[in-house]
Amino acid sequence: EQDDKIIAVPITSSLNKYNNIEHLNSEQPETLESIKSWFLNYKGSYTVKFLNFESDEVAKELIKITSNYYKRFGMKERS
Repeated sequence: EQDDKIIAVPITSSLNKYNNIEHLNSEQPETLESIKSWFLNYKGSYTVKFLNFESDEVAKELIKITSNYYKRFGMKERS
């Protein structure tokens, strides 16, 4: 099942100087590789399939969709 993640940084972070994912990738690709590696392994090896990083526009749209869903249905209990 799809399980999107939103990655954000505090305004005081040194990473805040990057305008978007492309900017970060052009100047610090190792940072994105480190993030990707973490997500690929945090549930154990070969459990997570990493598709790609998306733009801030896609993230904002995902937040909007999930916010509307929450307003309509509330919180679903985990099984």
